[in-house]
Amino acid sequence: MLKLASSFAQISQQYIINIAYLGMIEGKKCIMQAPFDKVDELIISRKYFNSVQDRFFMI
Repeated sequence: MLKLASSFAQISQQYIINIAYLGMIEGKKCIMQAPFDKVDELIISRKYFNSVQDRFFMI
């Protein structure tokens, strides 16, 4: 899935998110935009933090 679309990023072993809906990174927590703004358990693991942060700031 990650190789098929560049808009997806892995944030932990359990979660893959669409970077287009990522509103901000607060600490290690993903704050998503609508319609996913009610989701609050998306924590970026240490392993993936730098790559997610780099991809988020490229947008």
